[in-house]
Amino acid sequence: MKILMIVFNQVGRGTYYRALALGQELAVHNHEITLLATAPKERLWFTETIIGGIRLVESPDLTR
Repeated sequence: MKILMIVFNQVGRGTYYRALALGQELAVHNHEITLLATAPKERLWFTETIIGGIRLVESPDLTR
């Protein structure tokens, strides 16, 4: 199953860690997990990385 998890915190703060742990557990059970969070510094571009079998997409922080 493909699952998108949206977190309104920046990467490395608050609920991000809870969502990451839950996503990693789901990935162990053969689910495709994408975690969308706000980038701490990026203002213009989306970035993608793979962390523990989860695709992490960092969106630009447009509020600063």
